[in-house]
Amino acid sequence: MELLGTFLAAVAFGIIVVLVVSTIQVLLGDTCIYGKPMRTTLLCYIFFMLLLALLASVQQIAFVIRRVLVLPGAATTSSASPPQLHQTFALPFCIWGADAFLIWRCTLLYKGISRVWTVLLFLLLFIVSICSLGTGILFFFSERFISTRLYNLPTILAVSSSGLVNITLRTVIIGRIVYHQQYIRKAMGVHYASIYTKIISMCVESCLMTSFCGAVFLGLYFSNDHRRELASVVPLTLFPHTCVITPLLLIYRAAKGRSITDLAISGPITASTIARSDEDAKEGMEFSNHVSIGSTGMLSSFTSSLPSTDVDRYAHENAEKGQRL
Repeated sequence: MELLGTFLAAVAFGIIVVLVVSTIQVLLGDTCIYGKPMRTTLLCYIFFMLLLALLASVQQIAFVIRRVLVLPGAATTSSASPPQLHQTFALPFCIWGADAFLIWRCTLLYKGISRVWTVLLFLLLFIVSICSLGTGILFFFSERFISTRLYNLPTILAVSSSGLVNITLRTVIIGRIVYHQQYIRKAMGVHYASIYTKIISMCVESCLMTSFCGAVFLGLYFSNDHRRELASVVPLTLFPHTCVITPLLLIYRAAKGRSITDLAISGPITASTIARSDEDAKEGMEFSNHVSIGSTGMLSSFTSSLPSTDVDRYAHENAEKGQRL
């Protein structure tokens, strides 16, 4: 099972490499919607996650070599203890990297909310961060649990908490996106809110990837079947790589977000134009520092439904959002 898990992990690492190369090409291309500071930040994050995936792969291969070939000097406890216990120590860092990315997105999405909601949001993010950090740190003390019945507790807690944190943060993100979707739908019509549905789908897809892998591991491990328990090492071996793939996939798809200049509309820039820029900024997953408005047209049905003061206020609010993205 270790060989199968390592082989699949190698395939996953190959996917990561292809994804990293594609994402870098998009970020460095002329059509990227991000500003230079954001590109630099994302590139650093991408290389950091790539190194973690590489470290996880190397450690997994080294462990299989020691376990299968039984090299001279290899510890016999390696073959006596459960395979989950020898999961690469890069696992907590991969989980932290994925969770930190989601927390960052939450802070971007919820800028401009009231002080009370800001306090509640940061309280939630603080609890989530402590949960992620705590279980990750506990993972490094796995060796101390070998002689007890809780020998696999650190790994189980790390995977379980990662799934809960992932679902919690993405629910918070989706909730904010749904709020914007309803706002745009009322102001501009159903057609202009469709982009939010695509963003929600992206969030759900990436959430399912990590959560499914963790759920399969936990399901096999607690199946009360020795063979299935041994098979649980396969999804566990893939887990660090899924933690790397999901944020990179979001960055790649967001970096390819449509520019507002792609709209086949002509005319002056109005409040509805800025509202449209808000849509495309959200398609950029709230990462962009700059959105080029370009030449787009007036949607008279929207502007005529609002007094001039409301139009100005809406334009001002969305202009501020564009500066934060």
